[in-house]
Amino acid sequence: MLLRRLVEYSDRIDMPPVMYAKTPIKWLIDLAPDGRFLGFVPLDGGRKQNDRGITMNAPDVGPRPGTGVKPKLLCDNGAYVLGLIPDGKKANRVEKQHTSFIRLTRKCANELNLNEIDAVSRFLDMLQVNSIDIPNDLDPGLHNMTFRINDEMLIDIPEIRNWWATYAIEGPMIEAQCVICSELRPCLAVHPIRIKGIKGGQQSGMAIISANRKAFTSYGHKQSMIAPTCLDCAARYANSLNHLLASESHSYKKFDTTFVFWTKEDSEFNVLDWLDTPDEGEVKELLRSGFTGKPHETIDSGAFYAAALSASDARVAVRDWIETTIPSVQANLAHWFRRQQMVDAWGTPGKPLGVYRLVASLYRDVTKEVVDAVPRLLIKSALTGSPLPDYLLYQAVKRMRADPIPYRNDKEDTSTLYARMMLIRLVFNSYPDKEENYMSELNCDNKEPAYLCGRLLAVLESIQHQAIPGAKATLIDRYYGAASAAPASVFGTLMRGAQPHLAKLRKENEGAYFALQGRIEEICAGLETYPYSLNMKEQAIFALGYYHQRADDRAKARAHAESKKNSGEAQD
Repeated sequence: MLLRRLVEYSDRIDMPPVMYAKTPIKWLIDLAPDGRFLGFVPLDGGRKQNDRGITMNAPDVGPRPGTGVKPKLLCDNGAYVLGLIPDGKKANRVEKQHTSFIRLTRKCANELNLNEIDAVSRFLDMLQVNSIDIPNDLDPGLHNMTFRINDEMLIDIPEIRNWWATYAIEGPMIEAQCVICSELRPCLAVHPIRIKGIKGGQQSGMAIISANRKAFTSYGHKQSMIAPTCLDCAARYANSLNHLLASESHSYKKFDTTFVFWTKEDSEFNVLDWLDTPDEGEVKELLRSGFTGKPHETIDSGAFYAAALSASDARVAVRDWIETTIPSVQANLAHWFRRQQMVDAWGTPGKPLGVYRLVASLYRDVTKEVVDAVPRLLIKSALTGSPLPDYLLYQAVKRMRADPIPYRNDKEDTSTLYARMMLIRLVFNSYPDKEENYMSELNCDNKEPAYLCGRLLAVLESIQHQAIPGAKATLIDRYYGAASAAPASVFGTLMRGAQPHLAKLRKENEGAYFALQGRIEEICAGLETYPYSLNMKEQAIFALGYYHQRADDRAKARAHAESKKNSGEAQD
């Protein structure tokens, strides 16, 4: 189904002819109709440095062998076309390249019997490089060149294009029913166009249909014949996928898994605007449309497609495939962002986050440690509403124990903690039995022991912070991991250690003392005993309790400071 949708998409793009590819061409070799050399014409690509000319559709051979010789018809570099020796190249190898180019041109001339190709063949047969003026800035290893006669590009002649499409096909073509168009047509043993642009993939390109081991073959079919595909369909799906991969508005490449998105028909809807850097105003409008019944103005009806692709040696691995509609994606995105609604680390309404921010919160170094499945699961959940696995809770809890981000001062970076807590909430809220506003802010009615223990740890941290401002090593640095996994083992010690701090506050800041003491009493009233151990989900709830209490404390402290400031202004 993926390949069929890509073939459909090919009707909407400027697709190169079969066995042609976008190629930078720097020089035109002007010839007379009888093959006489008229001169070189430079093509300016508009670049000041490393200008390789203008990109055009030209004959292509795919990846060239490292030591072999593989010429392109009528368009190649100076070594193949003119026999010029690039710096660092051996003369005997260049001679082989130039000879192979002449033979290919002569073969095309003999089979087509066109005056234009005959003129090129005569030019090459009579060529004496020393007798023509070679431009000083022509780089034979870097610059491509092609032929022009009477202002007509030979690579654009339909007869030459058709001949090359047949000649350049590797391997035999076998009559079979194409798996894409279902027509009985000659099918390819090796698909001609390689897939390029997948992160981590080979620069020369990869195959999406191919088999090289007996375990992957069936009924004696090998290579791409395991899924027979005709030449037209093979060219169409490959060009479409390469077009999507090259487009920043249709591909997402921040992880080892590459994602591509497109719609059946032209649409202003760009899903990457929502997944990568969601705009707060746009998200609010999207959420509002779910309650008013008024559709979001940038959303239209129609089919929507998404695929997750990764590199597997020389092959493309399809990790996920989504086929749905734009209205369905709209509804699921609204649900996704509604589940994200939570107070930030300062107790104010938080902003929506993109996938990268959520994933990065789970790792010390996301570029080296990320598990490929994590971004794929988040994107699929955002687009389809599928539940998130408990594995994400495990990863968040593990990272929280390694890096709890203790309260030090107002300059600390709280965005990572906010993203981590949001991810925990997204997992919980993806469960069918949970409300969308589950644990969005401090809930004093929540009597779950894990939640109360998390809140209590935040209060004890605040006591230490008030009594010893600027402490280098906080109790969170030392005890968060043990407190979140086995509360009974450490909370007795922590409560005893808090008493001298409370005594100091009672002498120096009586208001803070009564407020913090009251919070401890309120939390402990709901705790019959400290749990001996907490499982993974309970440790995630513990983290949310800790986060909510800390955010609420900050919000109250800020409100108190504003109140004092306003009262002082009123007195003045």
